[in-house]
Amino acid sequence: MAQPDQTQAQQRPSEPRRLGLAARAGILLATLGIFVVGGAWLLHASIDPLEERDAGHVPAVRSEAVSEIKSWGYQLQGLQLGEAAQSPHDLLVVDEQLAGSGPGQRGLALSALKRKPDGSRRLLLAYLSIGEAESYRGYWQKAWTQAAAEPGSSEPRAEIVPIGGTRALTAPPRDDAAKRWPMQSPTAAAPAWLGQENPQWRGNFVVRFWDPGWRAILSGSSTAVIDRLIAAGFDGVYLDRADVYTQWTGERPQARADMIELVKHLSTY
Repeated sequence: MAQPDQTQAQQRPSEPRRLGLAARAGILLATLGIFVVGGAWLLHASIDPLEERDAGHVPAVRSEAVSEIKSWGYQLQGLQLGEAAQSPHDLLVVDEQLAGSGPGQRGLALSALKRKPDGSRRLLLAYLSIGEAESYRGYWQKAWTQAAAEPGSSEPRAEIVPIGGTRALTAPPRDDAAKRWPMQSPTAAAPAWLGQENPQWRGNFVVRFWDPGWRAILSGSSTAVIDRLIAAGFDGVYLDRADVYTQWTGERPQARADMIELVKHLSTY
């Protein structure tokens, strides 16, 4: 992934560097739920044509593929494509940018990751945060944020206020980047959906996920995130930060219902 070292450090590195079994059973069930509930392009748009088992019965094919998953791996940083391709997992979750920087390279990487060592098919999901915007993604614009002034500075300090009464935004930083780099705050040029930076994960900003502008980032055009993932050949998406709705209930009492609706919309799409 051709990105500055600082940018790479900002990505969520909470999982072990070595590819292994993920222990988040609840998230796995939620992910599989997206497969079964209307994920029309999963096992339809990107499964190899020779393995399409009766194209007229896509839901049955999808359910069969999901039922065959016995183990899965999850890794966003430091992924060794060769090691991942040789793993026995039936499903892998990777960052979309780790699948190659160019069209040809990406195609080869995806093809390799979608095959297990025995030649059988493996499902490949791309990581996608739907509750936070990430400053290292293609949709980001530098003009959206600026450094928040430090205490004692002559410049006014941007106030970082917990949303909806939660203390989540005041928790100590988890990654090294958050300890080294100053907080950022939205500018007047920022879109209406952009909220404050997550102090635990620098470069990640909570979003008003119900806003049409943010939804347009996610889907609905050739440049939208999910549309690009479909075109690239991923089998599905692994949705992160669906829990961000808890931080918006003060401003948006129906935030939980909004998040449920968003997940349903993306699944159907």
